[in-house]
Amino acid sequence: MVCLGVSVEIITMTSGKTCVLCDGFTFFHRYDVKNRGEKWCCTKFPKCKAHLFIRDKMVRESSLDHTHMKSDMYKCSDGRCKAYLCVDDHFALNDGVTEHNGHTKRRLILRPSAQLITMLNGKSVVLHNGYTFYKRYRMKLYGKWSCTSFPNCKAQLNIDDNMIIRGGDVTHNHPPRKLVLTHSGRYIRI
Repeated sequence: MVCLGVSVEIITMTSGKTCVLCDGFTFFHRYDVKNRGEKWCCTKFPKCKAHLFIRDKMVRESSLDHTHMKSDMYKCSDGRCKAYLCVDDHFALNDGVTEHNGHTKRRLILRPSAQLITMLNGKSVVLHNGYTFYKRYRMKLYGKWSCTSFPNCKAQLNIDDNMIIRGGDVTHNHPPRKLVLTHSGRYIRI
């Protein structure tokens, strides 16, 4: 959920269109509304009705009831570079800019899309798109992380040592479990 008054990031898609990136979702400019600002709709519109009202690059109003999961966005580690990739839950490329701003012989380092969290029992799991995964075993180049509902759910991720997702199948046969962050900084399932 985006709080009012936060700034947004304006990006240019490979199509040349300008979009707003806010809370991991992309929005396109729909129209201007007098006294409210610019209305930006989710790029999945009309299926998704989520929208923002932006004035002076700040969110003034929002309705963020998305009907879909957000794309993971990976940015170049050089803060001045505009290179990025957007992938969906199945790691299919949705959009991206792969041309780097003047720097060469640097590899594109992706921000981890998986978050390592600690459960109340002390076990570390990966939180990705609301689902939790545990490390089943280590392969040569990455670790194999399975859904915590395994063997009933076969969803799994391939994650390297830098916590970068390199592949996997994130098709779950169940809804995500609800997690609550405790005062100790650990998570508990409810």
